[in-house]
Amino acid sequence: RTNDMQLSKNGKKMKDDTLFAIPAPVAEELKPEPKIAKGKTKSVEAQIAIPPLEFTEFEVTMEGTAPYLVAGWTEKAIRMMEDAMTKHVPKPAKGMREKRDPETEFEAYKVKNAKGKESIPALHIKCAMVNAGIRSTTGVYKADLRTAIFVMGDEDGLIPFEYKKCVMRRDMVRNKSGQPDIRWRPEYHGWKARVRLRVNNALITVESAVNLLARAGSMVGLGEWRIEKGGQHGTWKIATKAQKGLT
Repeated sequence: RTNDMQLSKNGKKMKDDTLFAIPAPVAEELKPEPKIAKGKTKSVEAQIAIPPLEFTEFEVTMEGTAPYLVAGWTEKAIRMMEDAMTKHVPKPAKGMREKRDPETEFEAYKVKNAKGKESIPALHIKCAMVNAGIRSTTGVYKADLRTAIFVMGDEDGLIPFEYKKCVMRRDMVRNKSGQPDIRWRPEYHGWKARVRLRVNNALITVESAVNLLARAGSMVGLGEWRIEKGGQHGTWKIATKAQKGLT
C-alpha cells in the first residue's frame, strides 16, 4: 500500500476501494458470584429422577408337545472329572473298561429337587426364552432380555413337573475323543410344568413375556435333541393364560 492512501475514521478508504472494519475485542465485565451463607449449598436446577422398579409375577403352564429328553452331566461324571483335576488317579489299563449299569446311569440322569420330584432347571427355560427373543425381534439384545425376565425356581433353581410316562432311552453318542459310546437317559412323555415368571414392567409386558415363552417352546425347546439343535424333542405350548396380580 502506498503512503498516500488515506483512511477515514471508520476504516474505509477515501476512494472507491473499501477495507473490512474489524472492531477491537471488548472485555466483558465479570460479575462477582453471589455469596452463599455458611453451611448452605447451591440449589440444583435439574435433578436426575429415577423411578422405582416395578415387577409383575404370574404363572403359566407349559404343556409338552414332544418328549423331553434329559441332557446334562451325571453326578458320577462330575465326580470323575473333579478327581482327575484334583487327585492323582491312575489311568485304567489298556483294553480294560469299567463295568456299567444301565439302570443306575438312567436314574443318575434324573434331576430331582429336595422333595425327590423330577424337575427342570429354571435357567434352562430362561435361556430358551432369551434365544427365542433374539430370533424373533430385531434390535433386541441378550443382555436386555436377561434383565427383563426372571424364571422363578425353588432354592436350588428347580421347577418340578408332572408326566404320564418315563422311558429309558438308549442312544449311541460320541465322546470328546470321537469314540462311540452308549447313553441311557430318561425320556418323559406327556410332561407338564407350572412356571412362575417375574418381569420388569419397564422393559417388557406380561403379554410379551407369555408370547416369548410360547415362541421358546416352538423355536428352541428343552433338553437333548431339541429344536434349536436340529432335533424334534423338548417342545411345548402354553396351556393356560397368564394370571396377573399374584404378588
